[in-house]
Amino acid sequence: MFTISKLIGCKPKPYQNPVKVKICAIGIPETYTTAAGQKKMSTVLGLADKENTIKAVLYDQDKLEHLRLMDTVMIMNYVLKSDPEPIIVLTKVTKIMKTSNIDVPADIARKAHLISNPPPASMVTLKDAKTSPAKTMISVKGRVTSVS
Repeated sequence: MFTISKLIGCKPKPYQNPVKVKICAIGIPETYTTAAGQKKMSTVLGLADKENTIKAVLYDQDKLEHLRLMDTVMIMNYVLKSDPEPIIVLTKVTKIMKTSNIDVPADIARKAHLISNPPPASMVTLKDAKTSPAKTMISVKGRVTSVS
């Protein structure tokens, strides 16, 4: 059985090896549009084990009604992606089974909670937003006078 730390060190690909994790956070389902123009939904989960955390994206919303916060589950037939960060992708072929409880330290559970419920972005001026690092979440304060 994989741990999150061991999984993060693996190549991005589909896996059948089970990983046992605790669901520390369940985000709000979000709507997205596929390349074919279909509207679908996904939900971000914050998962943790005794040592580490990982983000999971659930694309099969039928599974969401069976998941409860702080449940310990065994996940099989998932896809690991690693760009830009390690993410477990949960699809309709993914098996999610409830299992015996694992103890997750409070600091790791808090870190997992922040994965699907991030704090609000820092407020910056328009002048500073232009020089902010790439892929950094910010909120802009100011007035737009022109766009180039």
